[in-house]
Amino acid sequence: MSFFPPITILDAVEKIDYNQYLLPAIQRDFVWSSSKIEMLFDSLMQGYPIGSMLLWRVDGHNTGNQRFYGILKKYRERFLIRSEEIYTKDIPSFEVVLDGQQRLTALYLVF
Repeated sequence: MSFFPPITILDAVEKIDYNQYLLPAIQRDFVWSSSKIEMLFDSLMQGYPIGSMLLWRVDGHNTGNQRFYGILKKYRERFLIRSEEIYTKDIPSFEVVLDGQQRLTALYLVF
């Protein structure tokens, strides 16, 4: 197992924009409430760590019959809570978010 160095919020947002962070089909929808998002940003503003992410690096050409979804980019409570499926055959490699989806989605939607 290897560890990735810390990333900035800008790095995370760019990776989401370019489909470098994807979700496996088994992931749940975005469920965080506005108060949970506020707590995340409160932690950021106070310089507290916001946890780590568990990522799995995947070669896009070897995804076979697996389905992957993008991080939610547009949100509307009760209506837009599901991410779009991403065709991965044209993406050389990407990282699948196994843990950290709610935090990444909250960061992306706010910024």
